[in-house]
Amino acid sequence: MTQPTRALRVALALNRFMRLSESDRWLIIETTFYLICAKIATFTTPTRTLLALGDLDLSSGAPDTRVAALPVEIAPAIHALDKSSRRLTFANCLIRALALRMLLAHRDIATDLHIGARKDEQGQFAAHAWLTYNDIILVGGDDARDLYRELVGSSHALLR
Repeated sequence: MTQPTRALRVALALNRFMRLSESDRWLIIETTFYLICAKIATFTTPTRTLLALGDLDLSSGAPDTRVAALPVEIAPAIHALDKSSRRLTFANCLIRALALRMLLAHRDIATDLHIGARKDEQGQFAAHAWLTYNDIILVGGDDARDLYRELVGSSHALLR
């Protein structure tokens, strides 16, 4: 049996996309848009501003009443981001974290962007980005805090 042609693979992917609910299709389109915006921002925006993209000031002078439960919008957004990222080869950890941060900020959900570094198994420098909501890692891997030493985050004192 031969490999499916590129046109057939595109047709099958389009068919799967069209079978999704309308809200799921729009969420995938929205995450793709934010991934592209995040990629452009990495080329055109200073790092300090980049880290603040999607930053929300939700402080109202009242005590912090955050709850541990994730808002219902987060899981579908992460799922759509995963689907969109598969087709976009430029969607690295920073691009994914920025895109999800912007998408959730559009829904008034505050998150924190973190960037860390370490030496890999060959002793080479490795950097990684992850996104958290109330200290729960949304994208970037559950072990990001353990593997990488955080250099700067969106709530870092240097950015205030």
